[in-house]
Amino acid sequence: MHTSYRLFFVIWLSVAALFVVSHFSFYFLQPHYEGGDFAANALQIRQAKVFHELYGNYSRFGFHHPGPAFFYVYALGETILFDALKIVPAPYNAHALAGILIHAFFFAWALSIVAKRFRRPLLVPLFLVFAAVHFGLVNFNLPDSAFESIWPPYVLLFPFLCFLVAAASVASGEVSELIPLVLSGCVLVHGHVAQPLFVLPLFVLAYAALYFSRSPEKGSRFSKPLREAPYTHLCAGGILLLFLLPLVLDVCRGEGSNLHLILRHFSEHAQDHKSWAQSFIYFVSFLCYLDTPETYCDNLTLGSLRFLTERWYFLALWALVAILLVILPKRIGKGESGFVRWLSICFGVALFLTIVWGKLQNAEMFAFNAHFNFALLFVPFVLLAIVLSSFLDSARFLRGFLYAAAISLGFMAATNWRWNSSLPTAPHGTAPMIQQVRQATLDDRQSARVKFLSFASDDWEWAAGVALALGRFGYGFAIPSNWSFIFGASHRSELVSSLPRGEVALWKIRSPALGWDKWISTSVPAIDPSHGEIAFSGPGANAPAFAISGWERSGETLTMNQRQTALLYFVALPAFSDVQIDVLASTLSPGTAQRMSISFNDGPAEWFEVSQESILSLRLPKDVWNSRGHATLALSLSGSVPDAAREQIRTNPTGCRFIRIDFHPVNAASDNSNTGNSRFYYVR
Repeated sequence: MHTSYRLFFVIWLSVAALFVVSHFSFYFLQPHYEGGDFAANALQIRQAKVFHELYGNYSRFGFHHPGPAFFYVYALGETILFDALKIVPAPYNAHALAGILIHAFFFAWALSIVAKRFRRPLLVPLFLVFAAVHFGLVNFNLPDSAFESIWPPYVLLFPFLCFLVAAASVASGEVSELIPLVLSGCVLVHGHVAQPLFVLPLFVLAYAALYFSRSPEKGSRFSKPLREAPYTHLCAGGILLLFLLPLVLDVCRGEGSNLHLILRHFSEHAQDHKSWAQSFIYFVSFLCYLDTPETYCDNLTLGSLRFLTERWYFLALWALVAILLVILPKRIGKGESGFVRWLSICFGVALFLTIVWGKLQNAEMFAFNAHFNFALLFVPFVLLAIVLSSFLDSARFLRGFLYAAAISLGFMAATNWRWNSSLPTAPHGTAPMIQQVRQATLDDRQSARVKFLSFASDDWEWAAGVALALGRFGYGFAIPSNWSFIFGASHRSELVSSLPRGEVALWKIRSPALGWDKWISTSVPAIDPSHGEIAFSGPGANAPAFAISGWERSGETLTMNQRQTALLYFVALPAFSDVQIDVLASTLSPGTAQRMSISFNDGPAEWFEVSQESILSLRLPKDVWNSRGHATLALSLSGSVPDAAREQIRTNPTGCRFIRIDFHPVNAASDNSNTGNSRFYYVR
């Protein structure tokens, strides 16, 4: 085996083993279950397992990052490590192990590219020591963000480092490094919407330098690199086509594509950018390994630079690195100087581009928006390792000491410089969730296997965990349309149509902070048709237990919006005679009138006129009432009004207020019907 390949595999497996062994029980003995971002990503990983995923992880701005490369790697890890070999106790454990292999893979490839250009005994151990120091500081200040996290903003770190090193190698004439250049570049573009800003210019620069570094042959100038290494270009082209496939399939969707959403976002926020000063301070915060740059950069004040004095020791470290690079003698050969020069150029270009990216950002300037900056900042350490290894070439006795230091520092970096068997960026506190979801499926008396998840916006992270658990238990789930960008478009459903038809079962999800016995609700309140009541106000108000969609709270009572259908959901206890429903309602504005429809279990809508205080009476045959154990009552001020109902009335744009809904047997309630505002419900 070629020396560079052997070095690559040794470093790759050694680094991966170091991080796996440091948290062995976490990966192999303790099952971990996803919630929040991890659950949302795991939903896409499940799609990738059946080759249905086209997008990267969701963005908080309502689109997805361009491609699913990482998700397919995690899906492969789950298939092999969990499904086939059963060597990990949960799918997330497999994802995390696959993530370590990705991190270590690109890190080892970057090191082997440098080592191939500089065959010096101390280069590799110096490279490893500097990596342990730099990325150890990253892990200490932003825990587990280097090597061990699969949180999408963090996984770009080592592909970005590999891309920069490979770009310098290609630019300095090494055509064989076109493969890592293309592979790491494609992974970066798939991983984050900002990466085309870096990948495209640097790739063009590197390949142009490669092309012009070749002596032109007569009549063949434009094909010289291709003729020199056709199989390398063929392999790189195949990688490029593979990564382009999901992007092309997405573009074919036209205005419904993810690319359209990305372009629309940047178009709508074209004026919402940061200043050059904000972007510069943002980058400087990475020099200080700061985990909360948004507190200093989002609004510049005189106090925005105080972190420079608070964390002066990091600036001193960078000053020392710069001084050593300037004053140390460079014993670099002619063939090696090209790589050093181009690595410095790539560093300068990427430095400028990251300032541009900082300026293009909108909303908060979080550290994760440019976490790849830590890879960029490792380039000076790479240059320092090259310089020191050439200067200390005769001091080979240091080699063993440096390897020992690299292993020790690497172990400390893996544990965040503190002994802890867990990982801060991994899901925590979710183990009881799995048992609760399993129990909820057993307790659910609704017949549908598809569970419609109803939740407040603040509770979406737990709803994502429930959705994932349901999928792994063999159930389906559905969500409101406005959450499809996180949960997947194939799962969106309209509750007002799917629930009355019995297509879904309603699950209400709340934060477990309320107690594990309350956070999943599958129980449905019952209505006795002989004397049932839904009260919307007063001390006996019980309407919130029945109201599931389309309702708004106004003071102490519930109202319905004019543009929505409001649903009430309940268990319909058996009726032994026909049932009359009396709805006592009024318009919100005195002196106005409003058209409203009432529908039972997706039956035909009956239209009524609501004035100041009206009783709307709907009579149901007992067969209709008893047709389904779980029933819905839909009240709507929207939709098309039948021609027979079109008459000159004043409409109220703000909706209706409900007082009470009573349920009676027809023989007991017939005398209470409101003449002229009563309908008999018929069976279609």
